[in-house]
Amino acid sequence: MVDTVNSLTRAAAVEADQGRAVERSFESLHLDVGTGMVMERVDARRKLPVQLLGYRKQRSLMVSAPRHQGTEVYIESGEAVRLRFLTGKTAGALETHVLYRCYQPFSYLHLAYPLRVECVDIRDAERVPASLVAEVDSDFVMVGDWPKRVDVTDVSETGLRFRSSDFLGLVGHELNFSITVSVNGVTKALHLPGVIRNIAHEEQQNNDRDYQVGVQFTEVDHEQRFVLSSFVLAQGRNG
Repeated sequence: MVDTVNSLTRAAAVEADQGRAVERSFESLHLDVGTGMVMERVDARRKLPVQLLGYRKQRSLMVSAPRHQGTEVYIESGEAVRLRFLTGKTAGALETHVLYRCYQPFSYLHLAYPLRVECVDIRDAERVPASLVAEVDSDFVMVGDWPKRVDVTDVSETGLRFRSSDFLGLVGHELNFSITVSVNGVTKALHLPGVIRNIAHEEQQNNDRDYQVGVQFTEVDHEQRFVLSSFVLAQGRNG
């Protein structure tokens, strides 16, 4: 009988401490059926989105068949894979291999039940210093040439802060950000819509203004959230 699971309890992240990895059993995480995950093929290092369909303790995990650009990706029985996921305050990673591929009534995979899951606690809205350049655009008609380039000074899972000599909008205005981050040698381009939450400015000696703008992301999918959280963790460790 397949064990369906409830939403992640707050206790699931207590054992981890600000970026320190701890090992836990898979069942102790109480992941929701439908939890989004990223599957990595160990040989090809390709990241593929999958969803948790269920599990039977000490027997197998069941995940949806991975797809790439809408096409199902064939993975052979016995192939080693890694799964990464983010739920609540916990980022998790585990290693497993494909036991069996089912085709009826739809395609899905049975994966070997993991002996352990490496977990890291992520604090809410933890911000880390950054030195990134972002391209900013707007869906609204704005004065001047767009897109603009700005300097991102800190980043969190839920937003960012940037500096600009240009006035890019009032509190409540929406902007679209394109930034590139690098985590453990892997570079990822992110396209993130956000809304301005606060603005501060300083007068410069040449009468120009230096705007410091806080932005909250409005739409972040699972993969983007995972990349942002990984970046925050990496920056926190390096800092």
